[in-house]
Amino acid sequence: MKFIRNLTNEQKAAMIPHAEKWIERGWDTTPVDKAAWEKGARACYAYAGIPFPERVVWVPSPLVGALAAPIAAYLIALDRNLAQLAVGGAVGDAVRDAVDGAVGGAVHGAVGDAVGDAVGDAVRDAVRDAVRDAVDGAVGGAVHGAVDGAVGGAVGDAVDGAVGGAVRDAVGDAVGGAVGDAVGGAVGDAVRDAVRDAVGGAVASSLRSLWYYRLGGQWWTYWQAYNSYFRDVAGLELDPELWKRSYAYEQASTAGWWWPFRDFVMVSERPTELHLEQVGPTGWGSHRLHCETGPAIAWRDGFALYYWHGTRVPQDLIDGRWTSADILREANAEIRRCGIERMGWDRFVVDARLTPVGAPAPDPGNPGHHLVLYDVPEQLFDEPVRVLLATNGTVERDGTRRRFGLTVPANIRTPLDAAAWTYGLSSDDYARCQRRS
Repeated sequence: MKFIRNLTNEQKAAMIPHAEKWIERGWDTTPVDKAAWEKGARACYAYAGIPFPERVVWVPSPLVGALAAPIAAYLIALDRNLAQLAVGGAVGDAVRDAVDGAVGGAVHGAVGDAVGDAVGDAVRDAVRDAVRDAVDGAVGGAVHGAVDGAVGGAVGDAVDGAVGGAVRDAVGDAVGGAVGDAVGGAVGDAVRDAVRDAVGGAVASSLRSLWYYRLGGQWWTYWQAYNSYFRDVAGLELDPELWKRSYAYEQASTAGWWWPFRDFVMVSERPTELHLEQVGPTGWGSHRLHCETGPAIAWRDGFALYYWHGTRVPQDLIDGRWTSADILREANAEIRRCGIERMGWDRFVVDARLTPVGAPAPDPGNPGHHLVLYDVPEQLFDEPVRVLLATNGTVERDGTRRRFGLTVPANIRTPLDAAAWTYGLSSDDYARCQRRS
């Protein structure tokens, strides 16, 4: 094994293209090659020393998997413990039966440790900053974090609302079908009846703890991007068996989330839609979910998440069905702001009947257009503000000039003062402006 202390200029130049390749992989919305995925998953199980279960259940979205996988694991564990009526023990067995830690550790731990031992600190830091962080920011932070929060919230809602009454009402046929496929004929009628008729706190506990026992698939690619850089670009020489482990996990990460258990594996399909916007340089926070016309991310079963510039919002907000009254009733300040932006300040100030502050003033930085300052209802923002309605200084592609609103401190008294404040100028200085952009 040759220790790498420095990278060549060519290797350094290859960092960004290497990261971009992995980012595109994390954003992939094409159908999964299921045979290739299963080949990789089987190898990961083998490296972990665990027999691969012959029951692989594909589900259309991560929400279905997050509900169905814990329920199936609970049913199997309950069946094994029913004779002793050890319901609590069954849930404990189900938790211990998840093997994601063993699978991930057998691959990532072995390869990652070997890579770490074979490169110098400066090289590790450079590749981490340029490759791993770029991928994690564009994929892990932008997509996985959003899905994780949404699915976690949905699981909690299902537990609080539907699971206490009947599992079959939690999501519907998709969850029921996935559970049935996972447990197969291994679970007797007594267990099915017990769960159907009296779910209780045991299944709720299983759902809350087990949905998170999953591997991130295409969205957990940052450390694969990091390790594969040393393999494919830097030519790091390691035991070939270690690189085989790395390849295996890469194959098993070409789908969405997956839940590895001893009795079954449940795998989520990729999304069918994904829309992001870049808001910063490469690294954490470089991209965020955003779509003005539909879901920012969606799956084929209809599970979808709607985002406006990185903030999760209701579907009807994106659909343009919110009125000013809907905006004023919304409790979340971030979502209120999104609603106003989606509607447009020029329309909102009319619909919401905002009160002008002072008289409209000619805009010295944009001749022929006026500035108008409005009081904003207290419930719209977390702190008192006013809004300045102005006209864009540049012409849009269609030849029009967009009207937009800018929030300013509530103690600003005139439209001219407000416009000056947005540029960090005094009113006198702004009044002498010839043109603003």
